[in-house]
Amino acid sequence: MSIEIATAILVTPRTRSSFDHIDDSHAAFIWDDHGEEIEQWNALAGAAAGGTDVTVEAEVGSLPRFLYKGRSVEVPLRYERGDNTISVHTLAQLVKADSDIRMCVDTCGNSEYAYLPLPPASWTQLETEFGRDAVAYRFLALPPKLDDFYEAAGADDLIRREYPDDAPIGTFDAGKMAAALNPGPTVSAPQAAEPADLIKVECPHCGNVFKATAKLGMLRFRGFTCSACGRSFKRGLTIKLRLACWGLLGMTVWIWAKYPNNASFLALLFFSGMVLVDMFQLSKRHVKS
Repeated sequence: MSIEIATAILVTPRTRSSFDHIDDSHAAFIWDDHGEEIEQWNALAGAAAGGTDVTVEAEVGSLPRFLYKGRSVEVPLRYERGDNTISVHTLAQLVKADSDIRMCVDTCGNSEYAYLPLPPASWTQLETEFGRDAVAYRFLALPPKLDDFYEAAGADDLIRREYPDDAPIGTFDAGKMAAALNPGPTVSAPQAAEPADLIKVECPHCGNVFKATAKLGMLRFRGFTCSACGRSFKRGLTIKLRLACWGLLGMTVWIWAKYPNNASFLALLFFSGMVLVDMFQLSKRHVKS
């Protein structure tokens, strides 16, 4: 299975990162971030895969040792964050005769590096098929010395590698990083202001509350069309005309009291009363804006 994953990575065009292949097959790699490198290698190349497991020997006050097929090697831990990477490098030197562990270049610059363990014969097969340069472009062979490994893995051409067709993890852009850490003020797109004559009303037919511009009728009643049900309805007079109607009614009552037998004033009184009744009925469900 691992050689198929390596093949998928190697056929990826050089203009694209292979990180998606690595991330999609996460369990096929050794990762140097959680202190599980021995367990991961044992699952991929140890007894679970028909080989021999690596075991750990730890004594109080001493550095741990890795044991494999009668061999033993001390792990030069520094008791810092990079200890997992040191463990992977030590493991690679211990099992290299049976398992060649190489670092996936496209995880450089990530918080954790991925390593692919393959039998030496499988790497030879891949180098024959794709060329040694193509294999080295995606996979870094681990040098015997730890400092040499750190130097090779931290090379600028790996850390700062850019891919024209995407922005993979591992590509570091100082300008983009500075912009991300110190973002400027956010400028929101200007929002269109609402017209000043919008009125919030409630449809008496369906109860929908919405805002609309009133259409004034002959008696200055405000007409609306519901945005939900599409039915038309009217609302009461404006405040100024309500006051005018009250004044008209008061004047009409006063004149009627003085000239009670004048039919024209009786008609005016009736009209004023109807206007007021309609005004209150049409205004009682008005929703204030």
